Amino acid sequence: MRHIATLVRDEVGYEKVRESVERPLEGLRVAIHYGCHLLKPSRVMQVDNPDDPQVLERLIEALGATPVRHRNWYLCCGKACDGEEIPNQMMHDLLTTVHQEKADVLGMICPTCFGQFDHGQMKIAKLFDEDFHTPPIYYFQLLAFAQGVPYEKLGFERQRFKPTALQRYEEVAAK
Repeated sequence: MRHIATLVRDEVGYEKVRESVERPLEGLRVAIHYGCHLLKPSRVMQVDNPDDPQVLERLIEALGATPVRHRNWYLCCGKACDGEEIPNQMMHDLLTTVHQEKADVLGMICPTCFGQFDHGQMKIAKLFDEDFHTPPIYYFQLLAFAQGVPYEKLGFERQRFKPTALQRYEEVAAK
């Protein structure tokens, strides 16, 4: 069994991903969230260097977008933590640094993290009286969009925080 990120990296390759892009995402700032399940436990997963991972940054660059490594990139989403205080604080800290970096979206590859940052972000906004409004996005949504799949076909309507920054790329492609 292999993680899908390693299949794309090792079997497809960054260059082939780059060649598949019809709609380069130049100027899109994607904050990277690795999450726990991609890198840990590192002796088992062996996906990337757990102290300085690169795989998601390289996959984002292959789409023409700019990966953003914010100060709290290493924090997990907190879903597996016992209780709520620690995960709420971790999410708040992470979203704060993503917001400080002026990222357009928060890119990830984990469905658990996605749920935390889509649904949980509303709870964080209320608890801390701060609305970061940072849309989470799966890497494969970004990949499909960059490959030309229309915005309305990627399930964004089901998300609480819509990645509307992507719509400018459709407008440019339509001209």
